[in-house]
Amino acid sequence: MSGQRLSGDVLLPFATVTLIWSSTWIVIRDQLGVVPASWSVCYRFAIAAIGMAVVARLSGASLRLDRRTLLFAATFGIMHFSLNFNLLYRAEAHLTSGLCALVYALLMIPNSLFARLFFGERVSRAFVFGSAIAIVGVGLLFLNEYRASVTGAPARFA
Repeated sequence: MSGQRLSGDVLLPFATVTLIWSSTWIVIRDQLGVVPASWSVCYRFAIAAIGMAVVARLSGASLRLDRRTLLFAATFGIMHFSLNFNLLYRAEAHLTSGLCALVYALLMIPNSLFARLFFGERVSRAFVFGSAIAIVGVGLLFLNEYRASVTGAPARFA
């Protein structure tokens, strides 16, 4: 996006996704302990799937997929949504939800590497630099969390 101005075509979807994803920790926190984590994931994604199907139907988009695309979507769904989110919810029982959300956000790094490997998408230097900063930042947060859990006292950086 270098040299391009941000327009409403980019800002509105970005703001929408940011607001939705940044508030999910509230839902996760309030659901833990009320229903089992696996059912919580199932409920959230079933509701999301129905909502997306309604939006697709209202916009006239086709939901038909050929066999190869359906297999890819099913594999992606099982690995990313079922396995990933179930593991994330399990982690919520041991780590703060904000820290889990940050770690989950780091998934863009392997996703970009896989996009390069499988689809030939380029990874920019800015992305690599930003990813390195993000990894260091999350590492420092984990250090802080670890120190607090080991001593039981508020964590401080040495």
